[in-house]
Amino acid sequence: MTEYTLLTDSTCDLNASLYTQMGVRVIPMHYTVDTREYVDDGTNDSHTFYEMLHQGASASTMQINSQTYLDVFEEELRAGKDVIYLCFASALSGSYGNAQYAARECGEKWPDRRIIVIDSKSECGGEGLLVYHAAEQKKAGLDIEALAQWVEGAIQSHCHYFTVNDLNHLYRGGRVSRGAAVMGTLVGIKPVMYTNSRGELCVGAKVRGRMQAVKMLADKVAAKIVNPERQLVFINHADCLEDAERLAENIRERVKPAEIRILNLGPVIGAHVGPGCLAVFFVGDNRDW
Repeated sequence: MTEYTLLTDSTCDLNASLYTQMGVRVIPMHYTVDTREYVDDGTNDSHTFYEMLHQGASASTMQINSQTYLDVFEEELRAGKDVIYLCFASALSGSYGNAQYAARECGEKWPDRRIIVIDSKSECGGEGLLVYHAAEQKKAGLDIEALAQWVEGAIQSHCHYFTVNDLNHLYRGGRVSRGAAVMGTLVGIKPVMYTNSRGELCVGAKVRGRMQAVKMLADKVAAKIVNPERQLVFINHADCLEDAERLAENIRERVKPAEIRILNLGPVIGAHVGPGCLAVFFVGDNRDW
């Protein structure tokens, strides 16, 4: 069996120690704050990034281009390894299409080798949790074809629920109308959202006040999680650690998962959801609301 590398991108929003533990190679994405470009390589301070947004800075992100993928894929192939790449949701980024193009180019040059590109239909810690579980399957001995089949079957059970603190960031990203953003901000409406089966961001409910939003996130975990006593749950937060800890405690009171890990939500996703985003990821019965 040919050795292979499990690749993903930095939108997983995990941390360097976890990637090392998993044996996963990460392709960083790029983002800008005002006119300065940054590499999302895990070394930038998230708190500083969100402080810049609080002070009125404008942030944007860039998809991973085809040449970057070609360089990474060929480096692995030259090292004698095949490649399986779990990519940020195609519904949210053009990176997946660029990765497919690079895989086809490499396939013509290396016809006897395997490069498998999978649309994770996921983002943030949901993508990270899928990659974490895929790494466990790889360590258990699955070959590249078997792992690809496992991932495709597991995507729809990896659930994503989140809330945001400021609807204006979602408005700038085209997720809500200007009127909804203005009115929601005025009356304190907080959307509780989810990622659907196609990897799209959807509004599941609108509640009044932050505490109700946090409670609803815990309610969704309790309603949909399967075998919590065996589960690792990820919580990502955009500079709102106290809310993340409150959510973790609410979940523990309800379903007692084996472990909950609280992680920062990085700048690439943070550029679109803004400070105060709080998200939870777990394995559930399905991705529906």
